[in-house]
Amino acid sequence: MVVSVDSRLGSVGLMAEGDGQSYIYRVAQFMEGVGVPEFGIQRVLARSKYFDAQRASFTMQADHRGVRECSTQFSSAIEIDVAHALLADAGVGVDGVGLMEAMAELLNQGTIHSIATRAATSGHLTESVCFELNEPETDWDSIRSAGVLCGLSDSDWAPLDAFRSSSSKCPAYASVQYRDGNVIPGLKLSFEDVYGELVGPILLDDGQREWVDSMRASLGRAAHRRVDFRLCPGIPVAVTTHNAV
Repeated sequence: MVVSVDSRLGSVGLMAEGDGQSYIYRVAQFMEGVGVPEFGIQRVLARSKYFDAQRASFTMQADHRGVRECSTQFSSAIEIDVAHALLADAGVGVDGVGLMEAMAELLNQGTIHSIATRAATSGHLTESVCFELNEPETDWDSIRSAGVLCGLSDSDWAPLDAFRSSSSKCPAYASVQYRDGNVIPGLKLSFEDVYGELVGPILLDDGQREWVDSMRASLGRAAHRRVDFRLCPGIPVAVTTHNAV
């Protein structure tokens, strides 16, 4: 199991992986039990059929009010035209699908790494398409160009530029998201095996620094398993840390 901690929401996530229809049905039962609307559950069940319920992961996100979101992800090498169809089926419009295709071209990717549906108890549905950035020709300039497509300016990138200069790391993944069929401006970049001291300087708030580092510190580890940086136009970067327990 993997525990995630989010700087902006003050929430905690629990993620578990599984395969098979019995796993997906247990996921659906849990979602129903915490109040996710039926159309969100049906989206997950329909998506699972395409992937034969294989290579799935389920994340529950909760705060002091209880469970707020449930996310189901399917990881596979998904061709761009298939991703196009999956997004269109989820209600994403032509512009949103075109953004995904333009990003694939900029990042020199012929497939996406995963697709996820995040269903909120409030009723909102968020789709996420993730590219794995493991090709030698994928460079920072290409990633920055993809960010421009997502509405990011140089000032929005400043925290990540500083991070890269101190860590010499390149992102492992880049994701674009859609809420209720519309593009969410910005980009999420994920880095693996990140030392704790590299994350804190990105956040302006001392309380957020302590919060996102709490799980790694309590486990006595030097590095987080993964760190997500969510960049949005004109908004301070949000950080989510992930650690296996």
